[in-house]
Amino acid sequence: MNPSRVWTRYNLTVGYFATAVIVVAFIWFFADLLLRTAEFYPGYDPRNFYDLARTAQSKVQSLLAGEPNSLSLAGWGFAHQYNALFAVPLAPVLMVFGESYYTYGMAVALIYGTAATLAVGGIAVVLLAGYRPSIVLLTFAATAFVAVTRSAGWYSTIFYYPDIGNAKGAGNMTLPSRRLRGLGLVAALVLGGCGGPTIIPAESWTLPAKEGPDTAMFVGRIGRYGNDKQLILNYVAFQQWGKVYFQSGTLPKGEKNFVMDNNYFVVPNVKPGKYWFAGFHAAGDFNRLPADKKDFIDVKPGQVKFVGSFDYVDGSSNTLRTIVGMPGTFSLKPAATPSEIEMLRWLLRVGNGSGWEPAVKQRMRELGGKP
Repeated sequence: MNPSRVWTRYNLTVGYFATAVIVVAFIWFFADLLLRTAEFYPGYDPRNFYDLARTAQSKVQSLLAGEPNSLSLAGWGFAHQYNALFAVPLAPVLMVFGESYYTYGMAVALIYGTAATLAVGGIAVVLLAGYRPSIVLLTFAATAFVAVTRSAGWYSTIFYYPDIGNAKGAGNMTLPSRRLRGLGLVAALVLGGCGGPTIIPAESWTLPAKEGPDTAMFVGRIGRYGNDKQLILNYVAFQQWGKVYFQSGTLPKGEKNFVMDNNYFVVPNVKPGKYWFAGFHAAGDFNRLPADKKDFIDVKPGQVKFVGSFDYVDGSSNTLRTIVGMPGTFSLKPAATPSEIEMLRWLLRVGNGSGWEPAVKQRMRELGGKP
């Protein structure tokens, strides 16, 4: 055996191992720093994922204890949108270190974050197959370091989402040729950056038709004081309490809504019940609102509910939040304009023939205005 070849293999092994160790150390340090200083109250989905992790822990403990029927798949929730299978690798960590959001977040970062980072580095290795081993190693290390410092993964982790684990699946994809693998990677990057919300001209928009006698509607406005600098409002998230919403990535979704170029928003054709204003996407970030039952909005059948007119006020931020893509603090202050009557008059203009007119006019009369 050629001694130089053995030495090369040894160097490569040490290089790959050292890269993995540095990645794990960075994730441990940075995740601990973020999760111990996070100022975030988990919303519905993060709490749901955490509960599913606890469910997985309970199932694993029952299996290890040899409890009757512990091998049954009942309770894993295969038939539901969410299931506890994703949390099986997290179960040992919760068992050893105890149940807490911090432990859960650290486990997600270390287990899924490490796997995702190394998987992305693995893609580079596959794409450069046939090049000099030293070049492949350097590319692997550089790619892994870029992946582990990307704000996209940390943005989901800081909000207790396990989405960083999705990258591992992308890393395991194989295509029949290097050219196709390269095209696939480019396509993923391009498609990942496509798409965006549509801002609608307020006066040319048409209010969707009322779908039933009991369907209700939310209206409101979030802008900046004095309109000295327009707030780019992309969408609002109103969620019915107890209802599960499909979403993409870490950004919560809710009932279908429309946002106007004057920062009015309309959420038409919602079912009666209790709703939570989960937040809104503006100023380049999703701004979350606390999930407190005292802030629930109870909408009645057929009601046109004015949520309010608010001015968005920027709060404090810092370099750390900017690096990981976390929004700074903010506040919403009641605004004098537009008033509820002004917004109702606008709804009459854009909703002519929509079937909403009786409900809008009734609310205007209740406020003492003339339809």
